[in-house]
Amino acid sequence: MESRKRVVRRSDREMRDFRAAVNSALSIEQGRLAVMKDAHLTEAAIFYTAGVLSTDDQQKRLLRRVAAEPERLARVQWFNPSSEHVTACLWLKDGCKDATVGCIGRDERGASQS
Repeated sequence: MESRKRVVRRSDREMRDFRAAVNSALSIEQGRLAVMKDAHLTEAAIFYTAGVLSTDDQQKRLLRRVAAEPERLARVQWFNPSSEHVTACLWLKDGCKDATVGCIGRDERGASQS
């Protein structure tokens, strides 16, 4: 994979910032373990500036509590295709161009969480 240039190496600073923000914003009782269990999904979304389609609403709610810390986390777009199927379909149909729809750092009405 590496010889064919299919592996891209990047600094893990942003991922360390994300994990540190999770550790400081959430206790184990508040859901830190749940967030860390699926951290790879969130990290990939941060790394590649990609949206996430997931039915895990709890993960999205927990990440909203963390989103104030790493700025790029707040911009991750997260959709539940079961409950937000119209919005997710329109976003996908448009080529995922609208970077403001479904952001973790915004509430359901689109207002900033800050």
